[in-house]
Amino acid sequence: MNEPIISATEYGSCSAEVPIHANNQTKHSNQIKEDDHESRRWNTQSVLLFAALLAGSVAMVAGSVATLKSNEPTELFTTSDSMELGSLKRKRNRGISSGRSGDDFATSNNQDDNLMSIDGPEDDISSVTITDDRPEDQQSSGGDVTGDTGVAFEATNKYISKYGDIGEPYPWVDAPVLEPYRESTLTLVGATDEYQYHWKIRKSTDKNTTERFIGEEVKITFMDVDIYEVSISEHDSNGNKISSTGFIGKIIVRYVRREIRSLDDDDRDLFMKSCAIVWAEPMETGILKYGAQYTDIKYLAGLHNKLAGDRDCDHMHDGLGFLTQHSGLTYLFEKSLQSINPGVTVPYWDWTIDVARNSAANMTNDAIWNWNVWNSEYFGSGLNKDHTVADGTWAYTLVSVANWNDTHNPYGYMRAPWNTNSNPWVTRYNYTGSKLNNYASTDMGMPNCLDFWTLLMECDTWFDFGWAMPYNPHARVHSVIGGSESGPSFDVLSDYFDETILEDISKLQFSWTKNLWRNYKIEFPSYCSSDTPQHQCTGSCTFLDLAHKKGSFAAYIDTFGDEVVIAAFNTLGNDDQYKALGALCENGLSIGDQMESASPADISFWPIHPNLERIWMIKKLSSTFQNESWPETGTSLATDTTASGECYGHGPYDLLPYGDIYGSMDNLADKNNNLTNKGLYNLMDPMNSDLPYVYDDFSLKHCQHYDIDFGTWLPSQRR
Repeated sequence: MNEPIISATEYGSCSAEVPIHANNQTKHSNQIKEDDHESRRWNTQSVLLFAALLAGSVAMVAGSVATLKSNEPTELFTTSDSMELGSLKRKRNRGISSGRSGDDFATSNNQDDNLMSIDGPEDDISSVTITDDRPEDQQSSGGDVTGDTGVAFEATNKYISKYGDIGEPYPWVDAPVLEPYRESTLTLVGATDEYQYHWKIRKSTDKNTTERFIGEEVKITFMDVDIYEVSISEHDSNGNKISSTGFIGKIIVRYVRREIRSLDDDDRDLFMKSCAIVWAEPMETGILKYGAQYTDIKYLAGLHNKLAGDRDCDHMHDGLGFLTQHSGLTYLFEKSLQSINPGVTVPYWDWTIDVARNSAANMTNDAIWNWNVWNSEYFGSGLNKDHTVADGTWAYTLVSVANWNDTHNPYGYMRAPWNTNSNPWVTRYNYTGSKLNNYASTDMGMPNCLDFWTLLMECDTWFDFGWAMPYNPHARVHSVIGGSESGPSFDVLSDYFDETILEDISKLQFSWTKNLWRNYKIEFPSYCSSDTPQHQCTGSCTFLDLAHKKGSFAAYIDTFGDEVVIAAFNTLGNDDQYKALGALCENGLSIGDQMESASPADISFWPIHPNLERIWMIKKLSSTFQNESWPETGTSLATDTTASGECYGHGPYDLLPYGDIYGSMDNLADKNNNLTNKGLYNLMDPMNSDLPYVYDDFSLKHCQHYDIDFGTWLPSQRR
């Protein structure tokens, strides 16, 4: 039986009822036994085979997705036998980075690293172990405080100098936050000319080795995510110690995810060039060059395509797993980038900045395409006859073809099975509808500050928050960028509907087609030759003739999930409904890649979801969740074809196929190689001091244009 589909608009609010698919789960008990968990897992062997095929080498997959990655925690630095920690010569005005420079493009991870690189006065230091001079019970564990010398230090880098300190809302951030592989400056405050100042810096996780140097200011580049303890002592001109403070302070080293426009030119270009390697370098050779953390775009987009393009249900969207699924995939992508250039992080794109700017200038939605993210330095523009980026790094990005052994469209492209797009390049339509009757995709509008604010205000349980997040705050970003183009048969609908209804249908057609396909109401060819014109490779609504004979098209009409469109169809007679629906079934819908299951093939996909993770972190930091339980039923929109009535990938104990997320953290080495949704949800908690990255800003100051202040959600300074 076909059930009504809940539209994004209807379910994008916490006040909406739970979708009918999620409610109809009474046959399940609240306690799922171990064997039930096994029965609900996605076909593991299928996923493994899929990974092997994508990688192009069965040798890279030995019965576990995790074998594509290292089973051991990834060290962010290594030490060669010939160069021990603490043995570097410090040279003024010359950066030393142990054979690796964060500014050198595509440096190999096979080189030896050191704990840190330092600029400062030349000082021949032997590689001896230095520890705190005081008894262990008198030593301080850190804290940004002034010691016996009366001096303290400031820590800065090029971004802190421009934008200010990082990490204030995180309750565990009680010291300066610096970044690995980025040159930073430590400067004494309160120093006098009559003394020499001797520094000791050591990792909190490796207290047997200490780096030492002399001076009032040093340039330093940390090579690992960790907490570093800092002590400073005063010495006379002969080097004799006058005072000792013990460990007077500490430095927290974490990656920082920034808004993509706040990156300077060098860092933006490094990110884009690193991404370009992920798109160009096949998995097999990439692992040989960059190590086991490397994954190529065919694997990443293919995994998303397989999980979101499954016929039974969408394992990535339409359920509570949306946040964790995409955060896991983003982290996998980030680790691949860092295998190429270890200083790179995935930036976020806060499109509400652009929307607020347009609103303040009284611009229409058409101005979306004037945003600077569509410049060639960023995502590039698809406003041309080919509907693809034509300049910059992402010009004419090819879509993987001959994907016959994995999820594919009728032309063999790595696209959704319901997408008859024959364009060989990543496609961005700027409209929906046909060439004759088309409507700007920007008319849907991008989510704005009020969508985020509503999410925070109205969703006080994780169940409500997790259900609402994929829709109003998110879905339209993909829809506006991707767009779609219908074939000429779409124009038949103009005989039955006015422009308003026609535009609504054009906007809903991609989800209507997908949901019909999942309910086996429409079928697509298994193969269309490359010379088959795009809109002649069409689907066919399997039971439309039978519905015509019975005089009831409810199974097709209700799938629109929009009351206005449903009412418009229901004003038509039986024959006219048959003709209008038949025209939609057979129009050969071509969907832009951002609006379908292989969306990660478009570079603009990747900075979207970190922005949503950031909004979830605001909710967590505000401590306003009243209930964060993750139920075992009602977690997804499942079709009638799923045996359990639930879509695997959305339950709390469903395993995520992303390997050892955050496994590079030493104290997480004992975690499962594949985390569950609930496990990753807990690790992502901004209250968790083991997070390897932080976000640069939670204030969303641009939203004050709407007279709302996101700063009111944030905890006060806790240092």
